[in-house]
Amino acid sequence: MPLQIKLGKTTYSEIKDKGDCFRKKMINQNDICITMSVDMDNERYTLSLDDDQRVNTLYFSDENNITKASILPKNWKNLGLFLRKGDSGRGTSKKDFITIIKSLGIKDFIEKCEKEDCKFIYVRFKLDNVYYSAIFRQYSTWGFEPGLKSFYISTVSY
Repeated sequence: MPLQIKLGKTTYSEIKDKGDCFRKKMINQNDICITMSVDMDNERYTLSLDDDQRVNTLYFSDENNITKASILPKNWKNLGLFLRKGDSGRGTSKKDFITIIKSLGIKDFIEKCEKEDCKFIYVRFKLDNVYYSAIFRQYSTWGFEPGLKSFYISTVSY
């Protein structure tokens, strides 16, 4: 995991100097961080925290209206994982992603279309009580190329 983060264990106080909190929530008259962007050591991603201020989700995305495009950790790129933007401009295909996870011993996964047009396909699996979800754009539309769009790792079920 990036920054040696342990989902469900690493706390906000341990990582608060590694990025910027951009969403807060009021709990017991305290303003707590619930979403944070991290941009350091040639990695960029977003993380979410639970009400106890423990990291419960890491989110890597080709870009959204809140944060810049994520940059995956180097060891993930070495496996062949790339987001459409942020890493190299070419996103790993669903087929290549499935080949990668199978090579890591993951045989039990789910492929699912988001809508009837199957513009986006999810590939999801669970490993050691952690949920993984990869979202792929299936084909080029409106200037968006196909490939890995985003990747979630979470202690929260999809």
